[in-house]
Amino acid sequence: MKENAHSSQYLLMNKDVCILHFSCTHNEFGEVLFAEEEWLVQYRPIGYHGLQDFLEQRRAPKHRAHIRELLEQCGCGDMEGFLRVTHALSLNDTFWVKGTESPLNWKEVSLYRNEFNEVISRAAFDGTLTMQILCMAPVFDNNRSLFPELDKEQLSRPEWYVEKCRPRLGRDFIVNAQGLLTDAIRSDLKNLQGFSFHSHSDIEIPARRLRLLSKIVNRQIDRILQE
Repeated sequence: MKENAHSSQYLLMNKDVCILHFSCTHNEFGEVLFAEEEWLVQYRPIGYHGLQDFLEQRRAPKHRAHIRELLEQCGCGDMEGFLRVTHALSLNDTFWVKGTESPLNWKEVSLYRNEFNEVISRAAFDGTLTMQILCMAPVFDNNRSLFPELDKEQLSRPEWYVEKCRPRLGRDFIVNAQGLLTDAIRSDLKNLQGFSFHSHSDIEIPARRLRLLSKIVNRQIDRILQE
């Protein structure tokens, strides 16, 4: 593997399998640049169109002021800080990042095994920055599935917004979900019918908003289960 004394060296992992050695440098404008050094496997992550794009897409959006402030307070002011703090983890897949000398393994970092920090997750959702920052929340959908950008009136009529959302693969979330249904998943969805959100004990969320969000979830479940 090539080494560069002026760059940081990282590994892109799939669980405990090293799949790519890459480097991170900063240009004269302070921008973070990533470069593929050596692929260690033949496959690529689904939808992979380049390392820079792949890593950027795993980062929470910064267009809202409270998200930008949250990232900065957690040491994620730039992409390299984001990698060091979050390991670019996501609930959508099993890829993650670590330094080439790091002893960390999948069991120690997996979001499927380790507890979430609910306080920070709610802070990112509501924009509540009055509590002390403990650590970075995991990247899943950046809470976009809970429609934080919609006000109360818009949330009561969410169909127009849901319909305009498009998945990264395919053209329709419901069609994708129906195509992936198994007997076990169908059974799990049926058990979820009637699901309802409840307010966190530390952060009060308006009951009406929780009712509307619960309604959306149940509507989507019913649509997926339609034959």
